[in-house]
Amino acid sequence: MNTLQIYRGTFVSIGTSILFGIIGFAFSTQLFGGLWIIGIFGVIMLLIAISSTGIEFNLQNKEYREYYTLLFVKFGKWKSYTDYNSLSYHGVTLRKTISTRSRASVDLNAVTQTKVFLINEGQNKKLFIKYTVTPQETEALIEKLSAKLDLPIVKYSPPVSQTRLRRASSKGK
Repeated sequence: MNTLQIYRGTFVSIGTSILFGIIGFAFSTQLFGGLWIIGIFGVIMLLIAISSTGIEFNLQNKEYREYYTLLFVKFGKWKSYTDYNSLSYHGVTLRKTISTRSRASVDLNAVTQTKVFLINEGQNKKLFIKYTVTPQETEALIEKLSAKLDLPIVKYSPPVSQTRLRRASSKGK
């Protein structure tokens, strides 16, 4: 089967995955020590720690699946990607904020990443593929996808909703 796999990352964040792994291992040792409920909870935490997610394309059948791995077994339903006729990307800023008691919001860090996705002709239906961090990573990924999936790269310019059009026209009055 001619496939293309894009790894998205762990099911939970890396820090949470490491924490779940350590606690899960410690709890799973209790499985045979008499505290079997804690042991089962530890095994579940270990499974979450080693699970990951991604997207896989079957190039022959023009299908994709968003998969989750659990113990190296992939779970996901195959769907056709023929509705999507081009590739695109745009920058997004991911922010982590905390609120204080005085209701002030403080930005901990703001990370600018690029979101790569497949889009349909009207640019109103998107299939998320992956976040990238550097322009070089984005360029390499989008070129690889364009060559393998035989899709053009287009500028992302989604249609403006009727609500936004009404708001824009009311501000101009």
